[in-house]
Amino acid sequence: MRNIVVCLFLAVLSLMALVGNSQSSGYSKEMFRVAIADLKKSRNYILVSIQQSETGSRHEVCLPAPELMHALEAQAGVADDEAGQKQVRETALAARDRTFVISKPSAIQSVEPRYSAEMLQEMRDLMASRTEEQLHNAALVNEIWLRAAARDHRFDLVDGYRDAAAHVLLEHGIACAVEDGTGRLSVLPVARYI
Repeated sequence: MRNIVVCLFLAVLSLMALVGNSQSSGYSKEMFRVAIADLKKSRNYILVSIQQSETGSRHEVCLPAPELMHALEAQAGVADDEAGQKQVRETALAARDRTFVISKPSAIQSVEPRYSAEMLQEMRDLMASRTEEQLHNAALVNEIWLRAAARDHRFDLVDGYRDAAAHVLLEHGIACAVEDGTGRLSVLPVARYI
């Protein structure tokens, strides 16, 4: 009887782990690789796990790829030159499960999310009723997060809502980037990731 209870308990824990990790199941290693390789052309969003070395706390965050590169440069103490960029790019691509341990304050600051858990959940809720086709429509997605930001009348939250919307798109396996000049989201063509 005790073996059955233990087996059931382990099965429930396994199921909870699967459900808990399913949020970012659409984001792929290839999407990450392309975003890291494409740093000079655009500000592609990436989805990574950041672990603070002092506290051990770990959280998933969506941010433009260059921001992770700046954090890794600060963490490793390398110069922002061609050799340093190559080193941090290799570090990023070699990271297991896209998890990065950060300890230096300047590096931590570079990867802190600009959105709260509540903002992320709001974007998930607002986008949940949308079809995959609708989520590929950058104009519609931009309208969703801009309306949420305007509702709060807090211009300091605009980037946070945009980043939270990008987080949801990446969870759906939809690559996106920050448009230069406008600060809006652009949805990237699927062909880039095949």
